[in-house]
Amino acid sequence: MEPLRPSDPSRIAGHRLLGRLGSGGMGVVYLARTPGGALVALKVLLAEYAEEPGFKERFRREVEVARRVVSPWAVPLVDADPDAGAPWLATAFVPGPSLAEAVAAHGPLAEHGVRLLGARLAEALGEVHRAGLVHRDLKPGNVLIAHDGPRLIDFGIARAPEDTALTATGLVVGTPGYLSPEQATGPGGDGIGPASDVFSLGCVLAFAATGRPPFGTGPVDALLYRAVHDPADLDGIPPRLREAVEDCLAKDPARRPETALLARRLAALRDPRTTAPADSGPQDAAAAANDDARDTTTGDAGPRDTGAGDAGPRDTGAGDGGPRDTAAGDGGPRDTAAGDGGPRDTAAGDGGPRDTRAADNDSRDAVAGDGRHGGAGTADNGPRDAVAGDNGPRDAEVDGWLPEPVARLIAERSAAALALPDIEHTQAPSDAAPASVPGPAPSPDTAGRSGTGRAETGAGDTAGAGRAEADTQGTAAGPAAEAEGGAEGVRAAGRRRFLLLAGGAVALTAAGGGAWWAAARDDDGTGGGSPAAAASARRPVHTVALHGDLSGPQRDTGRAQERGLRLAVAEFNARADAPFTVRVRTVDDGGNPAASARLAAELAGDPAVLAVVGPTTDATAQAALGKYDAGLLPVVAVSPGAISLVLQGFRSFLLGRLPDSVLGVYLSNYLRGSGRSRKVGLVVDRPAGTYGTDLGTALATQLSNAGQPPVPEVVSAMRRDFGTAVDAVLSAGVDSVFFAGLPDRGALIASTLRERGFRGARVSGPALLDGRFLTRAQEAAEGWAMVAPVIDATGKPEARKFAAAYRERWKEAPPRYAAEAYDVTGMLLTALSRLPAAGRTRKNLLAAVQTGKYEGITKTFAFEQTGKMVRTGLMVIDGTGGFLWRVEQGDFVYGGPAPLTV
Repeated sequence: MEPLRPSDPSRIAGHRLLGRLGSGGMGVVYLARTPGGALVALKVLLAEYAEEPGFKERFRREVEVARRVVSPWAVPLVDADPDAGAPWLATAFVPGPSLAEAVAAHGPLAEHGVRLLGARLAEALGEVHRAGLVHRDLKPGNVLIAHDGPRLIDFGIARAPEDTALTATGLVVGTPGYLSPEQATGPGGDGIGPASDVFSLGCVLAFAATGRPPFGTGPVDALLYRAVHDPADLDGIPPRLREAVEDCLAKDPARRPETALLARRLAALRDPRTTAPADSGPQDAAAAANDDARDTTTGDAGPRDTGAGDAGPRDTGAGDGGPRDTAAGDGGPRDTAAGDGGPRDTAAGDGGPRDTRAADNDSRDAVAGDGRHGGAGTADNGPRDAVAGDNGPRDAEVDGWLPEPVARLIAERSAAALALPDIEHTQAPSDAAPASVPGPAPSPDTAGRSGTGRAETGAGDTAGAGRAEADTQGTAAGPAAEAEGGAEGVRAAGRRRFLLLAGGAVALTAAGGGAWWAAARDDDGTGGGSPAAAASARRPVHTVALHGDLSGPQRDTGRAQERGLRLAVAEFNARADAPFTVRVRTVDDGGNPAASARLAAELAGDPAVLAVVGPTTDATAQAALGKYDAGLLPVVAVSPGAISLVLQGFRSFLLGRLPDSVLGVYLSNYLRGSGRSRKVGLVVDRPAGTYGTDLGTALATQLSNAGQPPVPEVVSAMRRDFGTAVDAVLSAGVDSVFFAGLPDRGALIASTLRERGFRGARVSGPALLDGRFLTRAQEAAEGWAMVAPVIDATGKPEARKFAAAYRERWKEAPPRYAAEAYDVTGMLLTALSRLPAAGRTRKNLLAAVQTGKYEGITKTFAFEQTGKMVRTGLMVIDGTGGFLWRVEQGDFVYGGPAPLTV
């Protein structure tokens, strides 16, 4: 939770505001205390929208829907006034995470957990449908996690099936990747009904069981197409659940189960000896809803089947994503006041949670200990707080349904909610609508310059594996009060909606930049008798961290990024006009995801750290981003490439490179242009995981759109011999081969192609730009080409001064990814220097970088989309960022920008 701002009102409709829980596209959500003393999440429409009839109508509809839906597993509305000058609504406060955040940070749920999740969400949807409505936007971000089950939130676009006002314009309403086929194809809303929500529920359950969306990730049009035409990727779903999920994902709405039947069916799976009533036909919905679907056993919480392995090559086809391990493609704005303070049942002794209205008579508030924002329903009569979950007899079935780290997270957030801060006075009058968030302060004249010299505060280049190494001069004594981290400041994963750029429209802008350099020095910028050193000693101190693999398989890349960061910091600190001094802290995860998560939590908990560069790999980034997001610590990565890292909706993550799925544009143009290819053999190697499928799918789509569909071949992880795959594509008459895989096995296919005498173009992605490929492939590597999001600083005019400074300092040419880390560090420091001293916080820094534009030596960095696009962690696709490399005489040779056209 964040403190109130001076522009925030102190009260709204008698509710005392205590802090900010978050903000979204339409409003701000506050933690508030009702006149009776209960904690609620109070959402108020932003001032600029309060007078807009369209926004007020949507807000009014959200209130009406929330009042009509009464379920233990849907967030309850406490009070609202949509006709007030500043329209507001208050819902029960639930401090737990969303399903998207929980799975992203701690992995998929066990079978027992998925079953309970599905049964109770089906019950909630049943209540929505009985109210004559369709939710239309069920996704992991709209499901909050509590100790006793899920909570359905966000009724902002819920409507009656026959109401087509939202879709009459032909816009797709909802979140691609979780939309039903009829939502994806019905421009007038035809066919959208309760079965559409069942399809979305199937997608949510698949995500909960596997950690990835069932239709993968990528451009919006690709996701919509897969939902309509492709089978869902259900590999890894436990067999007893898979059939139920498959039924939910039937393309024909008439074949999907009703919510009441689905709830009973999933509940029956609690005991292997109990069979689901699959052949019982449709049940009476109202009667089924009153049945207690909560048993007294813990269910099967044992290990889940992780899939059947690889049965051999599989045709990827154009647009087939193969196995997708991406996480929550949600990212919806979840600006609705989320959560509820504990489920409500009509009986207190039925083994489920009791009616929260009973808690109103207690001398306590129920702070729903299980969710994201919330108090206890309408609990307005008690002067003190308690954690919900003590509201009545506990349902034994919920025991063990959550991974232990998620349960701890809920408990920690519940405790933090109880440890309320002192009430701070604000300048705005009571009941005023909140103003929009102001942008960064104007830049001083000196902001934006790269600086001079090479002084830095940190010493050394590496840290021990799996541990944190502070700067040798000690931990920075930065202004902790300004930092956004700490347990009390934790908020759940970002609640914002966005769509990725669809299609191939790429706006060209001139790239470039430059730096101002001065003579190098050997001191650290904080000592000596120079004016710059004296000025540095008087400045405030802020810390920037490098999170990388400094000792593991990708240590060369991690160390390159560390040195690039240190060089940028040294130049900044050497400036006599620098507004503050920067210290460097490094942490080394050794390429281990578990260590990455632990170290990220340490950095997020250090209030002196205002930004992080890293991590190094997809896997270590996936493990760390939830921790950074909890502390709203800005983190910019330059080497991970999985689009899933962006699609999960982490608020504080910025991907400082083009994702792998975008590189397919450049690869297709190179193959059809310089490669003179008319028929491409596409070999996807399963051990490469998401990297291989993202890259292979992107290229296949581009080639197919150009009228040159590839010849696909997938190689099982069980195979060490690429002969069968190579012979298959060569027999099809291909004149070029693309390999979507990693360096060690890339050497195998390179050797096989050489043995077969193949002379056509051989192309791959950034993973093969690795010395291990050259070492293992030897002569067979000669002539291979790669497209990667990284430059050779010695071969790009804008980066030559950087290359010279790097060579002078470390006595070698800058390795790949050093310039990229230098750039994003400069971007962060420039943005931070533009902020007033009192405003140098994590949140303000993040907003400044997200909305700004930075001309680096490698490319232009910008993250804010235009038009109706909403801010994301994805870079604006402007035609820069893809670069060509070739193997010549046993070494990688930089070829400049990759072709944007054929």
